[in-house]
Formats: sequence, C-alpha cells, structure tokens
Amino acid sequence: MKNYLLLFSLLFSVSSFSQTNLVIEISHKLNGEDFAFLETGINNLEQEFIVDRLEYYLSKFEIIHDGGQTTEFTDVYALLNAEETTTINLGEIDAENIEMLAFNVGVDYENNHADPAAWPSDHPLAPQFPSMHWGWASGYRFLAIEGIESDENQVFQVHGLGDQNYMTVELPVEANANSNNITFYVQANTEEILYDIDLSGGVFIHGFSGVAEASLENMSERVFEITNSTLSSDDGVTDLTFSMFPNPTNDSRVQLNFAPLSGETYRLYVTDISGRTLLEKNQVNSGIELDMGNFNQGIYLVSLVSDKYTRSTLKLIVK
Repeated sequence: MKNYLLLFSLLFSVSSFSQTNLVIEISHKLNGEDFAFLETGINNLEQEFIVDRLEYYLSKFEIIHDGGQTTEFTDVYALLNAEETTTINLGEIDAENIEMLAFNVGVDYENNHADPAAWPSDHPLAPQFPSMHWGWASGYRFLAIEGIESDENQVFQVHGLGDQNYMTVELPVEANANSNNITFYVQANTEEILYDIDLSGGVFIHGFSGVAEASLENMSERVFEITNSTLSSDDGVTDLTFSMFPNPTNDSRVQLNFAPLSGETYRLYVTDISGRTLLEKNQVNSGIELDMGNFNQGIYLVSLVSDKYTRSTLKLIVK
C-alpha cells in the first residue's frame, strides 16, 4: 500500500545541470522479512517482540551533490506507517553527480510548535488518529512504536519527541543525475529501532530522554539503508512515452496508450499537484481507462512506473 501523503516541495537550485526527477521509495523490514504487524521480531538483546503500531515522521529532505552542494526540499513532510511502502516524490533537481541523500526523523522546530489544526485535513501534520501530536509545548511524536515483549508478555510503548531529538539520517550514494529519473530505494530495518533497548519488565516511555532518545538515535544511525542493488537512474535506458485521451477531459473516462518495453510490467499512480496519491493500479496495460468521474476539477499527475524506473509522467487536466 501507499501512504496518502501531502508533499509540498520547495526546490532551491544551486547549479545549472540537467533536470532530474527524484523519488524516494521506503519499504520496511523486520529481521530481513517484509514487515507486518503482529509478526515476531527479535532485537540484538535476543528479546522477542511483536509490534502493533509503528509510525514516524520524516522531513527536511536534502540532496548533496557535485562536490558538496546542497539542494533542500524543506517543505516535504511524510508520515510513515511501517506496514506500508511509501513513495515520496521530491521533485526536480539540477545536478550532475549525487553523493548523499539526507533527511531528518521528526518535525522541524517551527512546525513542531505550530497548530496541527491549521493544516488541511489530508496533510501529514494535520491531526491524526491515533494522535501523533503531544501538545503545543512538546510538539509532535517523532516516533511511536508499541507492542508486546513476547517472553514476559509485557506491553511496551516508546514515543520519542523533542526538538533536541530532531536528528539527521545521512545515506551516501553514487548516482549520475544525467537522466530523467532517479529512484532511491530505502530500506528501514525496524528491529534496529529497539537496538540495545531492554524490553523486559515492560517499557512505557513518552518523552525526550532515556529510551525515547535512544530509539530516535537508532532511527538516525541504524535503521535506514539504501539498497545499492536497486538504486537506479535511468541513464541510457530507453524512454517510455505514453499518451492520454481526452486531455483536458470533461468526461469521466480517460484512456492511456503506451508501447510497453520488453520484459517490463507497469504500475500507475495518479497524484494531485501537491503529491498526494489518489489512485494506484498494478499490472496496467496499454489501453487502460481511468475513471476520473469522482475527481474534482484541477490538474493531476499520471505516472507509469516499472519495477526499476519511473518511466514517464504526464499532466492530466480535469475540467
């Protein structure tokens, strides 16, 4: 599944190279297997546990490129649920060689102390259920992980928050940006959140220090990795073009036509211009019809994605 994210991006170009669209795809693992709630995991202290809630915020996305230049996407916020694969479309960058992907776990100081009700209801920083906001003074829960320690059947809850715990994740990469699209495939190893955290006897920590701080340090230093085998830029790969008709449309039906490339299968995503995924289809073929009858008037982005690449994106206008 994909999170419904509202992603606002503000891109500062610091050099003049080719335009490349950047996408981050984050999947979650538990001891090497696909994460699922209520499955048994084990931490480095050999304590077995199951998780029934795991949510966290990411923000302040940065790309370091071309000898240390930094391009920031400071208005992108993502609320991740560990049972979902999340796709974050950062937008375009002017770069040649990408050296690092960086982001922070949590919410920046200014917005951490703003009113959640001021955000649109579908924004990640808007009020959530279960709540991800602790209060005006303390701000948001940067991380909420809950479950049961199996050996003693003890409940644990760790909610980490606090401006002092707004920590950076730095993921070195080597990618040539002379291409249309780059996807960074990031894996989150969820058992590492509980690295060196003793769950015996039950743990109930909502706060800034101790186990809460340690869990956020683990998020910063241990949890995330780029799976190098699947980090992909489509440099040198045949472009896929497709068309939509009618576009603009006054009708509820829009047909997509494309010439599939050998050996590739395709997924389709429809997002609004702020990045929120509104429609997702797997195993799509040329000639597929999209039902836009329930969509409001506006501009939408329709993307075809193969197993390795975001192949092409078109604007669709609904009148």
